[in-house]
Amino acid sequence: MASKIENIIKEIELLVNNATPYGFSKENVILKKDEIVELISELSRSLPDEILHCQRMIRNESTIIKNAEEKAKQIIENATKESSMKVLDSEVVREAGVEAERIRNEAYLQAEMIKNQSVENARNINISAMKVYDKSLEKISEEIISSTQLLENKAKEFYELMQSKYNEIQNMRNDLANSMQNNNRMGS
Repeated sequence: MASKIENIIKEIELLVNNATPYGFSKENVILKKDEIVELISELSRSLPDEILHCQRMIRNESTIIKNAEEKAKQIIENATKESSMKVLDSEVVREAGVEAERIRNEAYLQAEMIKNQSVENARNINISAMKVYDKSLEKISEEIISSTQLLENKAKEFYELMQSKYNEIQNMRNDLANSMQNNNRMGS
């Protein structure tokens, strides 16, 4: 997947490098909007599967918490059923009440632990997704800076070449003018 992203970035760089300069500007070029938009769309479609997986996990966070709460509720219901089946006599009832309370407390603690773990997992997924996004943005930013610098260098080279050609033509014109003046003097 990374090689496809690199290829798209190279295509963008190539498109910028081969762009038509705008006038004699060193910084401005003419780009076809459709080509850039298509490459950016392709880049977006090529984001690593880990990002998509993280996004799905984030969307599932509420489902995970809901499942944890339902599991806790089921444990409490089971504990309540279990305690009510132990009703035989007052001592058994008292012991059952103590046991039910213990089971209920344990169920609440387990449910809270499951809920806290789900929240922590979701937070870790968010952090991982942000790191992947940050790395992708950093890479794209580096490529843009590199492409911009390359484009500036190419524009400067082009400008210097054009200036050199201009000076060369100007010198040739001056030589021709001088030659014509010398010919006129000799002819007079």
